[in-house]
Amino acid sequence: MTRIIVFIFFVSFFSCNRSSTNFIVVSTESNERIVSIKDAIILLEETTANKIEELKEHGLLFNFDSNESLISVSINNANYKLGSGIKIGSNKKEVLEKLGKPIRNNIALNKGKREIGSIDAFFYKNGLFIFDNDGKVKSITLGDIKGKLI
Repeated sequence: MTRIIVFIFFVSFFSCNRSSTNFIVVSTESNERIVSIKDAIILLEETTANKIEELKEHGLLFNFDSNESLISVSINNANYKLGSGIKIGSNKKEVLEKLGKPIRNNIALNKGKREIGSIDAFFYKNGLFIFDNDGKVKSITLGDIKGKLI
């Protein structure tokens, strides 16, 4: 009996993927849900679709492709946060505690085959967190970002 319980715990613990693919964006002030990202699909809340321009003025940017499909959402100020509580100004430790180990960190900037710099960032499936020089989140982009970085 003890072996079965230990085995179930072991499998459950190590099979969980902490690199979350699902995110929720909420208003810091009202806690109103604005956007959900689930398995690379961006779902706008009903009230959000009617006020995209207003949200842009407050630091939530919606990025569309040439077919006018919503492909990513960027948070650039503390008016919005993730459902996990991560927001602009959160530190790296908090991001790691809430989302686990990133797929990649530090994005290389290349000119041809030569690396000319890097960006301090954590890259998760469907989430990019860019940090400032103090290790605090300065930008969050959620959705289809892989093609822009790799």
